[in-house]
Amino acid sequence: MISNRSGQFELDYLVALSFFIMCIVFVYFYSLNVSSLSYSDKAYMACAVSEVIVNYLHEGCEPNSINETKLETILTNPNVFYEVVNSYDVNLTVRDLSGNLVGCIGEEFPSSDVGYCERLVFNSSNVYILEVRVW
Repeated sequence: MISNRSGQFELDYLVALSFFIMCIVFVYFYSLNVSSLSYSDKAYMACAVSEVIVNYLHEGCEPNSINETKLETILTNPNVFYEVVNSYDVNLTVRDLSGNLVGCIGEEFPSSDVGYCERLVFNSSNVYILEVRVW
């Protein structure tokens, strides 16, 4: 009987290498989706819409600094608001730091299944909380 163990060694090596590569691929794809496990798609959409609104209102060099006139325009003119957000399933509520309502525009949002995002913005004299709801 001839004993040749090199064939068994190559097979063991191939199985171990395949298992190792599958583990690496699994960890790679799992790490890509870790952030998406904590938020729903609607929450992502609300954050994206809030970013678009803040970019529209932006003025100056500092992040989240806004133009007060643009804020008043977007709160009083629905056409400007819907042109900026490109969606009709959005509600924007603006409050001051005390929680007092400054303005609200958009459709009335349902009581459940709503994506929500909150942003702090400011100008030279006031700080506001932008609440964006998407459904």
